[in-house]
Amino acid sequence: MRFFSICRCGDKYHYIFCLFFLYFSINLLKESANAESPEQLPIIEKTLLGGISIAGKGELPFVPKGSAIAGSVGFIVRRIKLEKQGVQNFGDNSECLNTSVAAALGGNVCQYVWVESTAAGGQNWAQSLGLTLDPDFGHYTGVVSELDINNLARDRGEFGIDGNNVGILLNGLKYMNTAGISIQTGNMINGVTGTNGRLPIWFHGIHIGTNATLNDDFESQSNSAYGILMHGAHGFAIHLADDNSTQGAIALGNLGPSQGIVGRNRDKYYPMLYMNTDGYIHIGNVAQKMIVSDGNMVPESDNSYSLGAYEKKWSNIFVHYINNVPVINPGKPIVGGNCNPGAQKFDKTKFYMCLMDSRWHTMATASD
Repeated sequence: MRFFSICRCGDKYHYIFCLFFLYFSINLLKESANAESPEQLPIIEKTLLGGISIAGKGELPFVPKGSAIAGSVGFIVRRIKLEKQGVQNFGDNSECLNTSVAAALGGNVCQYVWVESTAAGGQNWAQSLGLTLDPDFGHYTGVVSELDINNLARDRGEFGIDGNNVGILLNGLKYMNTAGISIQTGNMINGVTGTNGRLPIWFHGIHIGTNATLNDDFESQSNSAYGILMHGAHGFAIHLADDNSTQGAIALGNLGPSQGIVGRNRDKYYPMLYMNTDGYIHIGNVAQKMIVSDGNMVPESDNSYSLGAYEKKWSNIFVHYINNVPVINPGKPIVGGNCNPGAQKFDKTKFYMCLMDSRWHTMATASD
């Protein structure tokens, strides 16, 4: 076992500090034994007035409880038991009181973790948090990390207007990174499902609770190619069936196809449905558009489009008028009976029309 190097206490200004150092070293040894720590103790590089810098070689085999991946440990393992009943126990606690004004860029930092990956190093995690729920865990909630902002000052609104209060800030520097937040599962390792593992492992990817946000659940100002990009075999890429919106499930802008719904065909995008500044709903691409207004569906320009085609005919059309003339319907009216002028009917041998006297008349009879 490698012990600490004790500082010299010949200088009277360091006498109190040396006593503290000896007390710290003895208790550190006791804590190492009680906490089932590794045999090798860390090395104290140097002592500072107000702090101690400690470095470990990381040579001891170590398997963290929250991971099946073995490794080595560079510092003493400290195990804390929370045993007092009826209260909220805190295993590791630090409090920071900010009483100074920081520089214009950034702010005061209460906890700082710095990790550097050298060219000779491998993959790196700056911080890893784990939570294990035993098989007989029957309580309500298990949370790995909780972030609370106790805002006693005033409400904050849009970014940059009146200062910002942010729960999590991901600030990328220098080159592009793969993802700000990536939700994965540890049950899949090298393509094989882990022991007692099941997929998927998350019921909700991101869950926003009731009355949690005021203006929008997601806001994108990034000018990216896609605001939301969906991959995978979803049952529904976007599900709005249970949405209780008071004005609408989807709101489109009125600046043309760029704020509407488009379809992709052969690496090109064509407008399908959009609003324009004319106040109408436009359906179709640039060459063939239809306008829907107050239940009426009309082409964008007069005498330019057909309903069906010679080789693609509609099987039936059910209408009352064609060019303001009533269509001919099958039937055998009572000649001389009341009717609406302009109505027309026919049976197997005769053609009938309702004239201006509001009476049915026989207009033609088959000769054979």
